[in-house]
Amino acid sequence: MRTTVTRAAAVLAGTRVAGAAALYLAAHPGAAVTTVNSAIVNAATTGVVTNPGSGSPNRLLYTATLSS
Repeated sequence: MRTTVTRAAAVLAGTRVAGAAALYLAAHPGAAVTTVNSAIVNAATTGVVTNPGSGSPNRLLYTATLSS
């Protein structure tokens, strides 16, 4: 069961990050993949995920600043 829940969470997270990338690209057409990645990672809130697990970057997606 835990594997199923983990996979479902990963799918949901992936769709949200794809949306964040779309927001960034709408404001910055033609931005390189590495630039989009950096913008998303740098905009994320750190240290707020409870029990993130070992190896987790412990970042919460934040999109308000990506479209400007």
